[in-house]
Amino acid sequence: MKKKLLALLIISQIYPSTVSFAADVAISHSEEYLMQLWVNGVDQQRDVIFKKTEHSIWVACVDLDGTFIDIAQLKQQTIQNTLYCDVNHAGLTSQIDDSSQTLQINLPASGLSSNQVLNKYQGYITTPAPFGAYLDYEAYYAKHARQADNSMLNIRNELGVFWKNALFTHAMLTKREEFNQQENRDTTRLFSNLSIEYPQHMSTLQFGDITTASTANTRGFYFAGVQYGTNFISRPGFVYWNVPQIQGSALTPSTVDLYINGVRSYNSRVNPGEFNIESGAFLNGDGTAQLVVEDILGNRQVQNIELFVSDRLLRPNLADYQFSAGKIRYNYDQDSDDYRESFASAYYRKGMTSKWSLGGTIQYSDDIQNAGLLSTHYIRHFGVLDLGAGWSHADASSGYSRDGHTLSIGFEKNTARYNIGANTQFYSQDYQMLGMEQGAEVSERESLAYIGFNQVPFFGNISLNYIERIPHKNSNTEESQIFAIRGGRALSRNLYFNYGVQHERHTEDDVSFDLALTYQFDEKRSAYLNHDQDATTLNFTKADAEHVGIDYDIGVAKLHGTTASQGNASDDYAANAQTRLKSNLGDLTLKYYQSEQRRNYQANFKGALTWLGGAFNFTKAVDYPFSLIRIEDSPNIDVFRNNTFIGKTNKNGTLFVHRLIPYTQQVLSFNPNQLEIEDQVSTTKQTLVPLPSRGYVLDFPVVKTREITFRIVAEDGKEIPVGSLLSVDQNGLDLSPVGKAGLVTLYGIIPNINHAFSVQTGVDSQCHFQHQTAQSTSLDIGQVIEVTCLTGAGK
Repeated sequence: MKKKLLALLIISQIYPSTVSFAADVAISHSEEYLMQLWVNGVDQQRDVIFKKTEHSIWVACVDLDGTFIDIAQLKQQTIQNTLYCDVNHAGLTSQIDDSSQTLQINLPASGLSSNQVLNKYQGYITTPAPFGAYLDYEAYYAKHARQADNSMLNIRNELGVFWKNALFTHAMLTKREEFNQQENRDTTRLFSNLSIEYPQHMSTLQFGDITTASTANTRGFYFAGVQYGTNFISRPGFVYWNVPQIQGSALTPSTVDLYINGVRSYNSRVNPGEFNIESGAFLNGDGTAQLVVEDILGNRQVQNIELFVSDRLLRPNLADYQFSAGKIRYNYDQDSDDYRESFASAYYRKGMTSKWSLGGTIQYSDDIQNAGLLSTHYIRHFGVLDLGAGWSHADASSGYSRDGHTLSIGFEKNTARYNIGANTQFYSQDYQMLGMEQGAEVSERESLAYIGFNQVPFFGNISLNYIERIPHKNSNTEESQIFAIRGGRALSRNLYFNYGVQHERHTEDDVSFDLALTYQFDEKRSAYLNHDQDATTLNFTKADAEHVGIDYDIGVAKLHGTTASQGNASDDYAANAQTRLKSNLGDLTLKYYQSEQRRNYQANFKGALTWLGGAFNFTKAVDYPFSLIRIEDSPNIDVFRNNTFIGKTNKNGTLFVHRLIPYTQQVLSFNPNQLEIEDQVSTTKQTLVPLPSRGYVLDFPVVKTREITFRIVAEDGKEIPVGSLLSVDQNGLDLSPVGKAGLVTLYGIIPNINHAFSVQTGVDSQCHFQHQTAQSTSLDIGQVIEVTCLTGAGK
C-alpha cells in the first residue's frame, strides 16, 4: 500500500497535468443536479446546476456571483472551459435536500465577502467658482451720554474678488472718535490677502497678510509674506481625529445598530460577511459601544466594546502642517504697514498611531530662534496626555543674548459621567517667541484645571475650574488666581436654573456670584431672570435662525449700590431695548440703554454689494459662500436647500441664497409644480460643493412651450382618416390621435424649432410634414394651422 501511495506521489510531481486531467474526467462524468440555492439558511432566489463527486460538490463559479460568498477562497477547477468552485471542502458544508430540491451551503463569516460600512467624511469634489466680486461693509455708531456726549463711528469694508479656487481680499477700517469735545480720525488697512485652495490636498497657499498657528511652544502672530498649510480642520464633516474601527460579522443580510453611551449613533444594513464600521465621530473621550446585529431571521447578537475618541489625536498617517515666511507685523489694527523683522517658521504634526500624535515647531529670525516638540498620547484608563518642550535663543542685538526654555504638561479624560483635565506651562524668564514686543514678559507658570460632573442628583451638571498665572520675580505683572464653580439643571420641561460662584485674588471684591432662571416659551421666545452682586435683571427675548425677520430683546434692571446719595451708595434702575432687523439687503441692529447715570445709543449695519453673473445685488454680508438662483421669468417659485425651504424667487425669477456651508454638498432645488403648465425644465435641482466666501450662479433654464392645433390634409387634398396617429420628432412613445376633419391639438411644443411630424394613416402607410412654431401670443389662441402631409417627405 505504501508503495502505491509513493508511486502516485511521484507521478503527481512528475506529471501534474495527468492528475488534473484525471480529476477533470471524474468531475465531467459525474452526475448533474438542478436545485434551488440557499446560503446560510437564506434563499438566494436562483437555481444552479452542480456536479457531485465522492467528496466534493462543484458549482459553476459564475452562478455564485452575488451570493456574498468569497469565491476567491474556494477550491477551483476548470472543466470543459468552465470554471467550477468546490462548495464542500474545509470550512464549508453543503447538503443536498431532495425533499425540497435545494442545495444548502453553510459557511462561516470568514468565507463571505467582507464589506466596510464607513461613517466617515465624504470627499466631495469642490466646485470652482465663476468670476465674481463682493464688497462687504459694516458701520458701527455708538453715543454715550453722561456729563458730556462721547461718540464713536467705525466703518469697516472688505473687497473680495474670486475666480475658480482663488480669492483676493482687502479690508480697511475707518475710525472717528469724539471724546470730551476732541475728535480723532484714523484709517487703517487691516489686511490684503490672496489665497488659492487645493481641495484635493485639503490645503491653502496664501500671499499677503496672514497669521501663524498657535501651539504650546509658540503664539500666533500677524505677518506679511507667504504661507502654505493644511485646512482640513475647518472642513465640516471631516473627521481628522482618531476614530476606532468596530469589527463584526454577519452570516446573512443583517441590520447593524451602533449605540455609544446608550445613544444610537449609527444604523445600516450590511451584506453577509465581516464588516468594519468607522464611528465615534460624535464622541470625545472614553465610552462604551454596543453593537447590535440582527439578521433577517430575527436572530440578534450584542457585542459590548470599550471606545476612546479624542479630537486631540490625528488619524494615523494624517499630517497637519504649516510653512510660513515673511515680515512680522505689529500694531495690526492701528498701523497699516508696521512690518519689522524677517522670519521663517514651520509647524508639522502627524498621527503616528491611533493613540499617538507627534509634532514640532521651528521659528527663525535674525534676533530670535526657537524650536519645540509636541506629543499627544492616549494612556488607557488615564486619558490623553499632552507634553511640550521648547527652546529659544535671543541674540545680543535684541537685548536678550540668552537661552530660554518652556515645558508644558497636560491631561484630559472625558466620560459620559464626568470630565477632568489640567494643564501647566512653565517658562524660563529668558524664553522668547517671535511676535513679542521688545520688553514683553512671559509668566513663570500658567495653569488651568477643571472637573465637571453630569447629572448629579439635585445639582444637575456642575463644574469646578481653577486658573492661575504666576509671574517671575521682579516682574511688573501681578499674580492672578481664579476659582469658579458653575452648574445648572432643568427644573421642568421649559424652566432651567443656572448658578455660579467665583473667587478671585488681588481684587477688591474677590467673591462674586450669579443666579439665573430661564424659561423657554418656544423655539424663538424666552425670558431670563439674572441676579448677581451688581444687578438684578429681567429680559424677554425673541430670536431665531431665519435670514429675514425681526429679533428683539427688552429688559429692566436694578443696579445695586451705583448711585451716591449723601455719601451712601443707593440702588439705581435701568432699562434696555435691542432689535435686529434682518432682510435680504443686510442686518440692522439698534440698541438703547438708560439709567440715572448714563444713556447709550448703538447702531450697527452689515451688508454687502455683490457682482455675480454679470449683475449687481445688495445682499447680506458675505461671511459664507452664496449663490444666485435663476429660474427664468418664473416669479414666486419655492426654492429649497437640502430639501429645506429657503425662499421664493422675485419678479425676475431670481433668488439670492445666503450662508451656504463650505466644503459640504449643497443641493439646491425648486418646486416645478409651480411653473406654468406649458413650461418645461431639464432639471429641478443642482448640486455644488462651495469654497469659502465664493459666489455661484445656478441657472435653471425654462422653456416656454405652446399649444398648437393642426388641420392635416393629404396630398390629394382629402382629409386624413380619423384615428390616424401623429408623432413629433420620431417620438413613437407619445402619439396623438387625429380627430374629425383632420384636426389634432398638441401640447408642449417648443417654439422656434423646425419640428418633424409623422402621421401613421394605416398599417403600412405614413405621411410627413415639417413646421416651425413661433412664440405664442394672444392672437394665436384658437388658431388652426392647415398643413399638407406628404407621403415620403421628412423621412
